[in-house]
Amino acid sequence: MGKSKTKKQQRQARPRPPTATKRDVCAWLYSVPLEKRVRAFTVEDRHFVQLVLYMYNTKRSDGQGLFYESGLANTILANDVSDELCFVTLNVLLRDHNCSYPEQLLQRDLEFEKAVRLCDTKEFLDTLNIATQRLLDPRSILRFLEHASRGSFLSTPCRVRWEANRRKWVWEQPRWFTGMGFYSLATFVAQRLEVGLWQSFFEENSLDPRVPRTRRTFVFPSSSSHALLSKLHLTQFWRSLTTAERLKIVGNVGSMVNGVLCSLSHCSESTTATDVIFA
Repeated sequence: MGKSKTKKQQRQARPRPPTATKRDVCAWLYSVPLEKRVRAFTVEDRHFVQLVLYMYNTKRSDGQGLFYESGLANTILANDVSDELCFVTLNVLLRDHNCSYPEQLLQRDLEFEKAVRLCDTKEFLDTLNIATQRLLDPRSILRFLEHASRGSFLSTPCRVRWEANRRKWVWEQPRWFTGMGFYSLATFVAQRLEVGLWQSFFEENSLDPRVPRTRRTFVFPSSSSHALLSKLHLTQFWRSLTTAERLKIVGNVGSMVNGVLCSLSHCSESTTATDVIFA
């Protein structure tokens, strides 16, 4: 009897994960400065970025459609990121799977995709984030994410668990995404951003992000996102200069830089927004 009581007391004494809600995360996001929003909406994961780039290029070549997992991820059969996902156009989805997907949902997704940026931090194309201009209005970007998640964004906290067989910490995917089946590029990006948002929220508020009954100590990883924000100020400064001032700064290289800037400006006039969303 006494031993049983002691075990019960031990169970009650174990720290429980804090209860966090969507309202808590949104309130926190509205209150933090831009620098912390940039970090919260930055994903440093080269493999994930390569998947996003593959999905974007597939859409450009094949047209509007949805993706689904091939079942080969994390297996020896996956030689490339293209082996991990399958793509199906809306017409084929209706014809072969008897599934009618509202195309108007994808039109709204496109608006969100235009805010996505792929860039470099530690290596080539290893980072995804959201255009800083969009993050000035966090309510706007959250509305896009709410749509991309089909109304389930931040509905359940994403926690981190230790996977002994892989010997590393792995963050849970949002529950709404795990059983989705077919999904758009915007939805795929939204689920990963949600994981990062929960991670930043737990870290900033000194909350335990681990799943219940986890004893191993978890340390939040460092982030290089502050470097992305610093580039914004440099870009704004350069754009504010006249051609003469730019030439004075860079000397003989000025004419080369000015030529590149002019060519880029000319190129942007003949390029659609969709072509440059991953700049």
